[in-house]
This record gives sequence, structure tokens and C-alpha cells, in this order.
Amino acid sequence: MKFSIKISTILPLLLLNGSQSFSPCSIIKAPLSSSSSCSNTKLYLKAADILKRARQAAGVEEEEPEQIFSDAILDDFQQSLLLLEKRVKGGPGSLTLNEVQDLERATKNIIQDMSI
Repeated sequence: MKFSIKISTILPLLLLNGSQSFSPCSIIKAPLSSSSSCSNTKLYLKAADILKRARQAAGVEEEEPEQIFSDAILDDFQQSLLLLEKRVKGGPGSLTLNEVQDLERATKNIIQDMSI
């Protein structure tokens, strides 16, 4: 049994993978058998990946997303989350008085910024 595959059939698959060389693993979503050498290969594109590739192909520069919060508020978010994580992991009494006051100050800043 003889068959042929046109390069125009394989080329889009190679471009999707972004590789310069052909590998059966690069186009298979799931392995055909558990003994396949591609068993750990996954080919899933996220919407952001597809959009990025389309913009690159069209020659359109990526837009910088508008910053919603100031750097100071972002720092307060980060500090609050780190302190809350410490409290969750350490349990009651794991935060010092200064850390509790820092958490209170940071959350007040966040609330004030969101109220504007």
C-alpha cells in the first residue's frame, strides 16, 4: 500500500508547533498507545498564545495592558497576601503585632483606593 502526503497538509501542523523539525509527537494530542514515545507530549494552545501568534504573523505590535492599580497598591496587595499566607500556615499567634498593623494599613489603603 502506497500513499503520499502533501507538504501543504503537514506545513500548518509544523507551524502550530513552532518547531523547525518534524516529529510525530509535535502533532499528536494524545498518544496512540501507552508505550508511545510521545506519552508525555501535550499540545494545547491557550487563547493568549493564539492571539500572540496571530499578532506576530500580522506584524502588529502587542499593546501594553492598562495598569489598573498603582505600584504602591500592588505592593500592598502583595504584602497583605504574604502576611495572610503566613497566618494560614502558622496558625493563631504566628503574626507579630507589627505584622498585624502592617496588614491593617495595607488593607485600608486597598479599600480606600477601590472606593475612589
